[in-house]
Amino acid sequence: MKKSIILLISLFFIAAFSALILKNLDDTNSYLDEQNSRFNKVQTLVLIKDLQEQISEILKNYGEKVDLMIDSDLVEYFPLKIQNINLFFKILPYEKIDINKLLSKDVNDLKELKLFFEENDIYNIETLQDLIKQKEKIISNKQLDDIIDTFTKETYDKRILNSKDKIGFLSDEKLYELFIKVNFIKEFVKAYYVLNKQGEIKYFELSFK
Repeated sequence: MKKSIILLISLFFIAAFSALILKNLDDTNSYLDEQNSRFNKVQTLVLIKDLQEQISEILKNYGEKVDLMIDSDLVEYFPLKIQNINLFFKILPYEKIDINKLLSKDVNDLKELKLFFEENDIYNIETLQDLIKQKEKIISNKQLDDIIDTFTKETYDKRILNSKDKIGFLSDEKLYELFIKVNFIKEFVKAYYVLNKQGEIKYFELSFK
């Protein structure tokens, strides 16, 4: 019975998003006839933004159903096919430690982080603290990647890479990760959002290939 409910919710997500995105794209009468690369990028960005806004609205109003879907381990990308557009998305809980807390004066924060690093065989924490101090605060994945890369070079220890996916720079509220991939004509775009339970954007990055 539970599996049937989860499947129904998942199908609801896919059907709702499909109908919404198709409607938005139909509002642009000539989008399939235009081959200009710049135009394609604009349409792709509109598509991504529309999807994010709808997911944000659902998080705000139906958070428990989203949690049910996530708890079901249905973490593969949900596919959407709209004429020659292939869109995929997935939602996951944001369950990363906040590396910025290495600079916290709260004893409990430091204790929690040091325990994480010890459990994952990551040492030379003072080096990490010094690197973060140079940035004042990590606010992007690129900064985090640079910190980790510098740390591995200075310590000659790459074990932190084994836990890289568990390390982040946001905390203090319930958060979700939203991954979006769009394949449209000759454009391939990936978008990454971090949303709070109200659907507000706490972080965003975009890449074209």
